[in-house]
Amino acid sequence: MRSHLNTLLFAASLAFANTASAQEPATTPTKTMELAKSGTLVIDVREPEELAQLAYDVPNLVNIPLADVAKRANEIPKDKPVIVVCRSGGRSAEAVAELQKLGYSNLTTLEGGLYAWQEAGMPVKKNGTPPAGCCAGGKANANCTPEQKAAGCCSGAPKAAAPAPADKKTEKKN
Repeated sequence: MRSHLNTLLFAASLAFANTASAQEPATTPTKTMELAKSGTLVIDVREPEELAQLAYDVPNLVNIPLADVAKRANEIPKDKPVIVVCRSGGRSAEAVAELQKLGYSNLTTLEGGLYAWQEAGMPVKKNGTPPAGCCAGGKANANCTPEQKAAGCCSGAPKAAAPAPADKKTEKKN
């Protein structure tokens, strides 16, 4: 009886493991680059400071930190594939789980994160400006800050005019 119970528990754990991995398929660095080049949205869930130091150099990359994923989910299209990335794979898995709770299903992660990306010799940006963190779905919405709208980050938002240069003649000196 005991061995029968152990067999059932083992089978149940295998079934659960297969279900969990089916919900969150992972992709390789090469496949991630191919998909990004073909238009797939890539969301990096690391903090902006991390991206400023070292970032994936791929098209269609948007930064939505893990802590903001749920409140900015409306920026992420439900009808298109999305790859969620981070440094090692942990935060991207958390983000995928959060998005799945919100009804997203066309999600994948990068196996091994930025570590695997670099090990595969894929391009990175060092000490650069992080990608825009606004409007992953390509539409203006309430989550865009005034600064992002002024910078033209959100489509449909006009670019702010550059401030007029100060007139040296009327400028007062202190």
